[in-house]
Amino acid sequence: MSGPANSCDHHIATNFWNGYQPEKSNVILFGALHCSNESNWLFQNILNQAPSQIKNRMLNVAVLGEHQHGPLEAFVFFLDEIGFRKKHFVISDTRLLHPRIYEAFELLKAQILDKYRSVIVFRREQL
Repeated sequence: MSGPANSCDHHIATNFWNGYQPEKSNVILFGALHCSNESNWLFQNILNQAPSQIKNRMLNVAVLGEHQHGPLEAFVFFLDEIGFRKKHFVISDTRLLHPRIYEAFELLKAQILDKYRSVIVFRREQL
């Protein structure tokens, strides 16, 4: 496991695996950077310890408002402009977006798409 042995993320990861039941859905509800897929954060620690047969099924999710991050706001504006006017939407697997999205929205890629497997975007009420 990466990170200090007494870190909060280490303890959460240990508790998760102690209670893990392969035949069921297992969820950790946590917020902020702990859920991002980066070294020494919770999701990366959990993923590193996961058996290879379940790694691809594991995901971390960012739940964001459309105006919460500038790069996300620009992406939502782009979607609106091309006619994808949805109230709320989910990117279920960020790895499956077209490569041009990553090229055109480099900050979105760096700040959100590379760090989270799924993204839920809540929109304002007006469209």
